[in-house]
Amino acid sequence: LPPSLVRATAKFYDELSQDRPAEHSLKICNGEACRAAGCDAITLLDQSPKMLAESQKKAALLGISDRVETRQVDLLSFDFPENRFDSVLIAFLLSHLTDEEMDHFMTGVRRACRKGGTVVVFDSIWSTARQANGDKSGTHRRRLKDGREFDIYKRYFAPEDLTDFRRRYGISLEIDYAAEAYIAASGTLTSSTG
Repeated sequence: LPPSLVRATAKFYDELSQDRPAEHSLKICNGEACRAAGCDAITLLDQSPKMLAESQKKAALLGISDRVETRQVDLLSFDFPENRFDSVLIAFLLSHLTDEEMDHFMTGVRRACRKGGTVVVFDSIWSTARQANGDKSGTHRRRLKDGREFDIYKRYFAPEDLTDFRRRYGISLEIDYAAEAYIAASGTLTSSTG
């Protein structure tokens, strides 16, 4: 993302964190995980040891390492603890999950988040520019900086896709930000998992 969008994301998340402080926050797959310095405890989950190491560095720079736990996990097989977190942030992960994987993953998120807790989603938007260049979902070839190539599943979210989380997962999301590159939504867990 361009630096201006990264700064806008950070500013948005800082403001959201101040509006909805949490005692214990779960951050999943995101480079801005440690921005919620107001939390009493932050648990960071990622499949990438490199991203977790970057988050640990950010936590150290912010002076909050003692409140940050990092865990390298397979997010599709992770056994989410029940009712542990006041807030859950999911960044740029859902767009790589098939419908079946998302249903499984979101069941874990619902189990982990306390009823009435905050859920925040940052992800890729189905924008006018993207509509002109390809499909809303499907397999895409991605090339890494080192030249390796992978086929990945990728979907883009229209605002109605995220607001439909209330019906699908019992999470009432409202769109907070939508632009050409990404979309941000936040809301509350409106129903229990039991």
